Order: sequence, then C-alpha cells, then structure tokens
Amino acid sequence: MRTLMRLVALTLIALGGVAAQAEDFPVRPITIVNPLTAGSGVDVMTRLYADAVAREVGQRVLVENKTGSGGVVAALAVKDARPDGYTLLLAHVGTHAILSSLQTLPYDPAKDFAPITLLFYFPTYLVVPAASPAKSAADLIALAKARPGGVRLASQGVGSGTHILGAIWQDQAKAPIEHIPYRGSGQIVPDLLAGRVDLSFMSYLTIRELARDGKLRILAIASPTRWSGTPDVPTMAEAGYPGVDQDTWFGLAAPAETPKSVIAKLFDLFVKASSDPALVKRAGEDGVTIVTSKSPQAFGEMWMRESERWGKLVRALNIKAE
Repeated sequence: MRTLMRLVALTLIALGGVAAQAEDFPVRPITIVNPLTAGSGVDVMTRLYADAVAREVGQRVLVENKTGSGGVVAALAVKDARPDGYTLLLAHVGTHAILSSLQTLPYDPAKDFAPITLLFYFPTYLVVPAASPAKSAADLIALAKARPGGVRLASQGVGSGTHILGAIWQDQAKAPIEHIPYRGSGQIVPDLLAGRVDLSFMSYLTIRELARDGKLRILAIASPTRWSGTPDVPTMAEAGYPGVDQDTWFGLAAPAETPKSVIAKLFDLFVKASSDPALVKRAGEDGVTIVTSKSPQAFGEMWMRESERWGKLVRALNIKAE
C-alpha cells in the first residue's frame, strides 16, 4: 500500500512539474534550427518570427543555421535534442515530405517530431544569368536541347523544391537538364552570376536586387498565379509548362516527446507572431504568404498529406538522390 501511495505521489509531482514547465515556459532562450543558409529569404522570415516571439516572451529566440543533406543535418540535430521546447526545427517540404521518398532517412518525419504550426509559403522564380541567351522558359528549353550536355540547374540540395521542380520540368519538356545540388542559395548565386550554372529556382528576396541591377534575368514564377509585385512575370503554365509550380512551405516542429502543453504554448506564441507588423510588411514586399495552422495536429496532418503527394510524384518521375 505504501509503495502504491509513493508511486501515486511521484506521478502527481511529475504531472505538476510538466504543468509548471508549460506555465513558466520559456524561462531561457529558444533556438530554431534552420536547414537553409543565413541571409536567404527563408532565413530572413524566420528571424522576423523569432524577433516577434522574443518581444512577446522577454526571452531571446535564436536562429541557428545548420545546412547539409537537404535538411537532414538540421533535422537530426533537433530530433536528438532534449524534448523541452527550447530546440525547434524549421521543417519544410523537403525534410518532412520529399526526402523520405528519395532516400532512407536517419529519422522518421512522422514519429520523431511533434508538429507545431505552419509559418509561411515561398514562391520561387526561374532565373538565369544576365548573359544567358534565354529570354523565356521556352528559350531555355531550346538551349538545353541544342547544347551538348544540356543546361545545368542549381538547386538548394537533393530533395529541395528546386530539385523537384527541375525534375518535373525536365520530364515535361523532354530536355537535358543536369541537376547540381548546393547547400543553399548563398552558394548558388556566385556560380549563377559567373555562368558556371545556367539556371535556378529562387525566392524573390534572394534575386530581387540582382534582377533590378541587371545581373540576373527572371523568366517565370513557379506558382499557380502571378504575384502582384512582379505583374509582368508569367507563370510557368503561361510560359507553356503547366504543372511546374510549387509554393514551398515552412513550419515549426519539436522533438517527438515534447510535452503537449509546451507545444500548445509554442503554437500560441508563433500564431500571434504571424500578425507582427514588421513581419507582415516584409512578407508583402518579398512575395511571401504568411499562414499558420489551425492546430498542431492540423499541421501534422498537412505534412503527412504532402509526404504522400510528393512520394507519388517522385516515384512517377523516377527521381533519384544523386
């Protein structure tokens, strides 16, 4: 009897500790591990979210960039972190929907992470160096077919949206497009400007100034509709390639055993931050769609649907991890 009472007491103490943890959370800095490079469009938006949450809770919210393997390095760092809500992953369509169809991952997107919320979508633009003879998407395909070896497409890594977009386009246009994976857009830009690669799909923030300065040429937007900030840029469908579109999503995930009460607190904090004026203003300037989930569960269901959708596409196109 005494043993039973002791176990009950210990259980109550543990439950009380979890409740207190959620009530007091956060009591120290939170770190968001970003799989993409510092200075990228995604990085800028993530840091604006972090700043908004930091002002709300009075604790620092840090962004740590861990690139490599299309997001696997960052995902592993968070998977193995203490499940207390202080280490979060900037999950995206690659880490939680595409990569598992390309390779055997050292983590399970569904079992090793607790979803928190969707944060934003990024449209991507098809861009070429200013010296490229291609003035349209059709010109680029013609160039690929005429040039020995075709053209070289730089992506943000195996399993990234750029990689998949290139594969869809290659399959549709029946043109030789060689995939060259990088660790992020920061490494792509110098090679693209120098003509060492022929094209890439990039966020508007990354290429905006370079396009305005005449160093890069925007050929199309890989979205279902045009964006009001670039009204003269056609969609890939309008350019003759329907289906070559993908608005890449980003959201937050925590280690799987993170207490639900802490997940709920994080959900509330980041949903509230989504209406921060500085964040909303910058998103409007950069063509970013700010959108949060109805609940952590809804975000988890979304990434499972995305995993099934992209898995079917990867198998249909026979896309392989190089």
